[in-house]
Amino acid sequence: FTSDPEGDRLPTIIEYLLDKHPLEADFQSPFIFSIEPGNYRPLMAVTLRVDDPRLETSILISGDLVSWRERALVKTEEGWALEADTLELVSAIEQGDGMWSLGFRSTTDTRLFVALQADMEPVSIE
Repeated sequence: FTSDPEGDRLPTIIEYLLDKHPLEADFQSPFIFSIEPGNYRPLMAVTLRVDDPRLETSILISGDLVSWRERALVKTEEGWALEADTLELVSAIEQGDGMWSLGFRSTTDTRLFVALQADMEPVSIE
């Protein structure tokens, strides 16, 4: 899942997380940014796969692109959980077919960089 056969700089596991085709290059950011009237902090939205229980998703947060902090993004029966002091989850909309659109907003006035990270438990074939 760490390969990138089409060279778009997205590992196959991230393409699976984003429901992208692993053999078709896609150079667009998975994040969509918007500014709402009256709120100067941009809203960042991303649509993710959550229907595979083997998939573990994290948000990586950095202020300088050197040191990164990992924060688990977890879907529970009660809703979504993100333990981050500088980023808040402000919306979660089910899209169907195991996909959810999630909206995030910074809680600080400092610059933030955000990345996705995914891990998957191996499948045992017997």
